Amino acid sequence: MIVRYRTQRDEIWRWYWMYWRASLWRTWLFYGAAAFCLTLLASYNGGLRPQMFLTAMCAPILLWTFLAIFPQVMFKSKERTFEIGPNGIDSEIGGNRAHRDWREIASITDKNGVIAIVVARTRNAFLVPDRAFESAKQRDEFLQQAMTFHAGAHATTSAPLRYSRHRR
Repeated sequence: MIVRYRTQRDEIWRWYWMYWRASLWRTWLFYGAAAFCLTLLASYNGGLRPQMFLTAMCAPILLWTFLAIFPQVMFKSKERTFEIGPNGIDSEIGGNRAHRDWREIASITDKNGVIAIVVARTRNAFLVPDRAFESAKQRDEFLQQAMTFHAGAHATTSAPLRYSRHRR
């Protein structure tokens, strides 16, 4: 099944915020603590001074700011062509083409009007909004096919499948 659409910045932001609240905050906390400790260690020269702590506290803040802004900077507003089939996902954005095998997909979620197909290795997600579909029937068919293809690819592995479906 093929769908064509343009992603909007607010969709990216809402999904990223939802993902952050669900689990990403733990990663941010870990990286922030690491940035604090590494900055403190790098500035240590035999004694601890208040300036060192102030500098070390700025490191996680700068890191967190970068992590929050990065998805918006990397946002692509061009039309996307997104096709799912038994062999995986084919996508094209502004002439850039990519293929993902279903075994590379960690999870498929259906929340707040967006179907998110998350890549296991990078945790990047394909976000397919409701407006990409001509009808609710086409959307449901797309979601069912994606879940079926994903389950089929993982049938011989022991990796747990994750699907979630939530509506507002």
